[in-house]
Amino acid sequence: MKKILILFLIFIIILSGCNKEESIFKSQEEIDALKIEKERNKKVTDEISNIIKNTINFNYSFIYNILTDDIKYNYEGQKFDTVIKGKYYTANKNINYQIEDNKIFDLDNNIIIYDLYKNIDYSLIDLNSYIDKIRTYTCTLNKSSAICQKGNNTITFVFEKNYITKIEFNNGANIEYILNYNDFNNINYIEKVDYEENKIEYQKSSTIDEQTLHDELGQIYYVYNYYIKNATMEINGEKKNIIDIPEAFEKAMYNLNYDNYILENINIKQINHYIFDNNFNIITIKDDEDIWNYYLTSDEYVNNILNEYISFD
Repeated sequence: MKKILILFLIFIIILSGCNKEESIFKSQEEIDALKIEKERNKKVTDEISNIIKNTINFNYSFIYNILTDDIKYNYEGQKFDTVIKGKYYTANKNINYQIEDNKIFDLDNNIIIYDLYKNIDYSLIDLNSYIDKIRTYTCTLNKSSAICQKGNNTITFVFEKNYITKIEFNNGANIEYILNYNDFNNINYIEKVDYEENKIEYQKSSTIDEQTLHDELGQIYYVYNYYIKNATMEINGEKKNIIDIPEAFEKAMYNLNYDNYILENINIKQINHYIFDNNFNIITIKDDEDIWNYYLTSDEYVNNILNEYISFD
């Protein structure tokens, strides 16, 4: 019996050695083919990742339809900057929610909740996660879509211009995630729940008033009251001209940077957009001579200003 066992172990060792030799001594053609395929797949996944990253940087509407273990879960809403406002519904639950700074608010009950995603795999609705996920998949790409496969898992991406408009994840069994995206950069800002409102006041005007001012170092800058006037913020019980309050920018609800979308045919270095409550906005623009221009305006005129300097296409 011992001899039989020893012979069996020797046979296993010899067999495993053969397999090892077979894997080591691949033909040069096989090695070259594997290298070419690896480089091809990396190029494809890099291109898909770049489209995902571009989509993440934009504001959009979304609809997620999810099927897992024969139960349907649905999420729909809008993303503006890092804030998401949406509606979650399934057979026996309906929640209006808002996500900001890693907090999830139940808007109907004014409480923080922790179970919004407990029944699903969050990584499958998180655009960021797909950047790393597809590195381990084999992907093919055409003009308007891509298919990535790994075992029984299939991920299909659909593109329009440089945006992801649809993702479908399927494991070949009872799990399916269908994610739809649209209305890119066509979303109004979402008022935050966890935000301390500022006492900002101003009047509407029929003109654009330009002021030429100097900072403490004597550097010139320009202020444009764009169809508003007398914009003030209350600081420690005292109303002050908002342009005279350096810390006002730190109190903004949003600080959006548009440097990646500056038009190439204009001499502009930097654009920031500060959004406050009471429909008040400050847009700051630095030109190629390092001179700052400040536009103070209301919501309705923001696009008039930005469209002169940036393009999201």
